[in-house]
Amino acid sequence: MVRFEENKLIIEVETNNPIEYWSDLQNSLLYSMRWTTDENIHNNKFYRLPDFLIELQPDFGVMMKMIK
Repeated sequence: MVRFEENKLIIEVETNNPIEYWSDLQNSLLYSMRWTTDENIHNNKFYRLPDFLIELQPDFGVMMKMIK
């Protein structure tokens, strides 16, 4: 589900294993970036993908809590 707030976009994905899903999603997105060429990047919105990947990364404090 996607929700929009004044200054953010919130994406919720139901899954049995959120960590595995998150990892697979990032790998899939990075794989798609690998096959990007000058020919297919210029006339689309591909530039948003790296920003999305950055936002998928938890901050350091969250990561520390994940291992406890």
